[in-house]
Amino acid sequence: MVDNHKNVPHRRGILLAGGQATRLYPTSKSCSKHLLPVYDKPMIYYSLSLLMLSGITEVFIIVKSDDLLQYQSLLKDGRHLGMEISYGIQNQPNGIPEALILAEDFIKDGPVCLVLGDNILFGSGLQAQLSEASKSEFNTIFTQNVKDPQRFGIVLRENDKIKKIIEKPSFPCGTEAVLGIYFLDNKACKLAKFLTPSERNEIEIVDLLNLINETEDLAVKQLTRGAVWFDAGTPNALLEASNFIAAVQSRQNSKIACLEEIALRMKFIGSESFFELVSEMPRGSYCDYLEQIND
Repeated sequence: MVDNHKNVPHRRGILLAGGQATRLYPTSKSCSKHLLPVYDKPMIYYSLSLLMLSGITEVFIIVKSDDLLQYQSLLKDGRHLGMEISYGIQNQPNGIPEALILAEDFIKDGPVCLVLGDNILFGSGLQAQLSEASKSEFNTIFTQNVKDPQRFGIVLRENDKIKKIIEKPSFPCGTEAVLGIYFLDNKACKLAKFLTPSERNEIEIVDLLNLINETEDLAVKQLTRGAVWFDAGTPNALLEASNFIAAVQSRQNSKIACLEEIALRMKFIGSESFFELVSEMPRGSYCDYLEQIND
């Protein structure tokens, strides 16, 4: 058996929370999309929770300069969660792979997990899949079958291996969409610098993934049956995600993407630090939920 976890260096995380959010205009005109509420928490909680569930404690969040103070006010430097959070600026939407270039000094030639700030994932077995990908030495992407493939990067397979990834195909070619979370090795940043802009004047993540796949196979993890994924970049998707989270949390008496709870469960912080955090929160359903947690 091949050990996929051998000699894998410490992995850091990049969270891309910039962009123009034109699909959510005018809601996003005066507020960063990733700070909009998805039911009872800011959108960025859901993407940050994916990095935390992957075991990642060092995170570089890329935002627009106008939004920086808001993110710093919300998440600070991460120490309250047992993390190290730093920030970078991307004022122009030059493409997802630019995040790797902007974070080059932060990555320090190590492996990285890049997650898009509007991605929401939930389901049985998800944490195990994320942990496995984070510990693996391979480049890994996540996929799920969708009914509207024209909105996503779609995987084309040949003999069960990735032949190519097509960005937002205008013709029927498959339904297996690439999700906005990518576990990449230390060569990804260098490869991103070789990309040329597409017709929309951005460097494309599918071009980077195809370039990686030319030299080494991409590992693919399909979400388990019953797991859900929302690309919360449209009004309908934002509403669907909020309704889903409200329903799940009500039925299960649990919270999705509750950062303080995850920090405790992942042992980023101890129980003393956790309950100190809770004691400083304003009274409300979020605080009430955390108070009932027994570590």
